[in-house]
Amino acid sequence: MIKLTPAEKQEMMKTMANYLPSMRKMLRLSQTDFGDLCGVSRARISAIECGEVKMTWYQFNAFLLVLVVNPETKKWITNMGIFPQKLFCFYQKKNENEIPEGFTQDA
Repeated sequence: MIKLTPAEKQEMMKTMANYLPSMRKMLRLSQTDFGDLCGVSRARISAIECGEVKMTWYQFNAFLLVLVVNPETKKWITNMGIFPQKLFCFYQKKNENEIPEGFTQDA
């Protein structure tokens, strides 16, 4: 099964921080509303989006859950290739050569 290295996780968290304002706006959510869904304060969301602090892996997972549950942002994430398929294989306990379910280009 796939394992993610600390460096890979850091890179994905950095990518999430870079795209978070766009994805949040795509959902038409304020920082407060997005934070309420994720269990993260508005101040922390703002600090992450501005690059003042790094998100934790737990925050990354909370953000990703909210984003992939929404069909619009899920499709955008998968079609744009924002995160490597390896991430979704990791969550689905697949091998690296397998395609994760629900995350093909047609998602």
